[in-house]
Amino acid sequence: MGSSRGRCQEALTYSSIFYDVYTLMGLLFISLSWAMRSDLDTQHVGFFGLLIGLVTIYYGIVGYNIGLTTVPIALLGLYSLFGLAGVLSYPMTIMFDRATSGVRNRSVWWVVLVVAFLIAIIFGSLLAVFVAASAIPVHLLKTP
Repeated sequence: MGSSRGRCQEALTYSSIFYDVYTLMGLLFISLSWAMRSDLDTQHVGFFGLLIGLVTIYYGIVGYNIGLTTVPIALLGLYSLFGLAGVLSYPMTIMFDRATSGVRNRSVWWVVLVVAFLIAIIFGSLLAVFVAASAIPVHLLKTP
């Protein structure tokens, strides 16, 4: 029989690893939307995204190392890909600011950057669906 204290600590750990980063990403999206709506430079928000991306990657590494899930590699992949997207958001916003000011981005590296950003977002989203779909039945069977 598991103790309720152990389940409570487990729930606190899960909420920290799964909700903290989503709150930061939500703040990033709201900030980016506000900057774009107000016609402000977005590269400052992109720098914030870079910092959030690094924190997200760190959360993934810690979650992987302490084995918070039954599939820790999926957790590591999820946070690494979303973290990579956050890190790449800084150069993406610089590119966006240059494009809106009329400067053409002629380097092939900008295309590589856009493709890497899209790959990180798409595969991160697919892993999020996988993690959520695999977690729902377990959480319904073990209520706190």
